[in-house]
Amino acid sequence: GTIVSGDSKGWIKFWESKFGSILYEKQHTGDILALKVTKDENVVFASGADSQILGYRRIRSQNTNDGEGMRVDENEIVQWVQFTKTRGQSHDVKALCFNERNKQLISGGVTTDICVYHTKNGSFTDVFSVKGKRKLRHVTCFPSKPIISVSPDQKLILMHHETMLHLWKYEEGESPSKLAEIDTAGSNIVCSEISESGKWVAYSSAEATRLYQFDYKEMNLTKLEIELPPSRLMKFTHNSRKLITAEASGITHIYDLASETEETVDLRQVNQFRGDNFQDPGYDIIVSLDISYNNSFIALGTLANEISVWSIKSSSEIENLCTLPNFGDNFHTVIKFMPNNTVLAVAHEDNRFYFYDFQVKQMRKWSRKYMDRLPANHLERYNNIIGIEFSHLYPSRVLLYTNYYTISVNLREAPPKEALVERVDVDRTDWFKILNQRSRKVALEHDDDITFKISYKFTNILAIKILRTSEMLVVENPWDEILKTLPHAVK
Repeated sequence: GTIVSGDSKGWIKFWESKFGSILYEKQHTGDILALKVTKDENVVFASGADSQILGYRRIRSQNTNDGEGMRVDENEIVQWVQFTKTRGQSHDVKALCFNERNKQLISGGVTTDICVYHTKNGSFTDVFSVKGKRKLRHVTCFPSKPIISVSPDQKLILMHHETMLHLWKYEEGESPSKLAEIDTAGSNIVCSEISESGKWVAYSSAEATRLYQFDYKEMNLTKLEIELPPSRLMKFTHNSRKLITAEASGITHIYDLASETEETVDLRQVNQFRGDNFQDPGYDIIVSLDISYNNSFIALGTLANEISVWSIKSSSEIENLCTLPNFGDNFHTVIKFMPNNTVLAVAHEDNRFYFYDFQVKQMRKWSRKYMDRLPANHLERYNNIIGIEFSHLYPSRVLLYTNYYTISVNLREAPPKEALVERVDVDRTDWFKILNQRSRKVALEHDDDITFKISYKFTNILAIKILRTSEMLVVENPWDEILKTLPHAVK
């Protein structure tokens, strides 16, 4: 057998295990922090502080008694050689793993993203910036669950970090200003939400859900002296009168926030329920939640990929209206009610999306015809859809977005074979001006001549909210802000 080691001086060494002699050694330009051996033990990948990944291959050759190596028998020796290299990340690589099925090497480190490298016979096949060649895939470093919520009535943005909530005010043409922050005293935040009226702020940790009342005129944030069960997801109804929370166990709570006077708050649980279809242990965790615009229906999605719609018109009786059919094996990434309140939009991890009318219990005509005929250059993209937005002013259009681009679709037309791709060429002198804008309020595009457009006008997207006017709010996380928190890279 062979023992492989890497040290803080950058040396990778291959040792003969029986006698401890060195078979091969090579020095990298930085500390070696990660090693990965393929299942057949013929290839070893190494990386570290210099972020360069080197591949070493075991080769067998005839024994001529004039080369280094480990004797296997009288006619054959085994040697290790460095045969491939690449660099996909700018800073220290601290972990490597290998997907044997797809022959992909995956690296992770201090840059917070995950990089996927394609290999063939152990050699890297990715090519940078060459048209027509496959580029490296960088898996987003953004949160898998929303950390942003918006109050369009008061123009407020709530953002949560690990143990802190920040409340911001946005105005047209101005940078957002911070109004308040909530320190959870070390408790990790699971989810948070602000009501559309701006009156209520809620967050949940693993211990409890806590509720605050915000008086915007007096700039006063008051904590209610009550603790609710911990939540995995939460949303206020659009009229800000109810708070709906979902526990990890699958139990959903509905709390009435109505108060007879402005000075008193009558917080009471009006119902809790758990559907009969959420009974598989470990798979009944609720991962998606949305509320209809008329506040009459809620939609829940579970880890078992079951999506159900419930009527909450009556607080005393919660009715399960339907469970959506499972279209394929791909997991759903987001659910969203359409403004007509009877149709639910669903996006899947393969970037397909459809619209389901839960009153007649079938897909809408556009989805039945075109769900499997979406543009190829849309389906081939790696980044999953994380949000869906609709405008009351343009009911025939839908805006979907990933962390890196937006997708505008005209639902009155058939999708083309290839989507229009809009890339924004930015002058280097203006680059950092754009990067440093954390939130932007922009005009909502509605060109009816374009049926399916992928746009990179906005990127590093945390959230998009279409406002009641013909505008939308875009919250971005500039990449240069992330880089500022990292140590200098090894050159």
